[in-house]
Amino acid sequence: MRKMFISFFLCSLFNVIVSAQAYLNTILERLEYIQSASYIDLKEAWEPGDTEPVYATPFYMEEYRNPSDTVIGSSYLSWDSVGKRRFEGGYDGTVSASMFHEEKGIVIDDFSIPRAPFRLVSPPFFNYVESIIRYLLGR
Repeated sequence: MRKMFISFFLCSLFNVIVSAQAYLNTILERLEYIQSASYIDLKEAWEPGDTEPVYATPFYMEEYRNPSDTVIGSSYLSWDSVGKRRFEGGYDGTVSASMFHEEKGIVIDDFSIPRAPFRLVSPPFFNYVESIIRYLLGR
């Protein structure tokens, strides 16, 4: 009786794993069809021990699939709101731009000066999720 229960449990566990992988494959296929996306990204900063964020700022993000980019495979633009009044930053596959409105300045990084052994570029949401699913599936 015990062997039968263990074998039933292992078979059902195997079916769950197989169905989870099939589900992740389906999600990955659907994500690969997305060529561009726009969404609100809420950036928050917290001090250790605080219960409320120091700041919580929404940004309007526009993300585009960029197969020519070998770093993250996407390009993105960041705006201060849905109305696109102020450009906040972006990445086009070769350079990264960040705005500093208080100082009335812009930093354009073409990655010609190595600050790290890799490019410090934050991947946009859909690219990030797709990379995690690929990692889980072992691709």
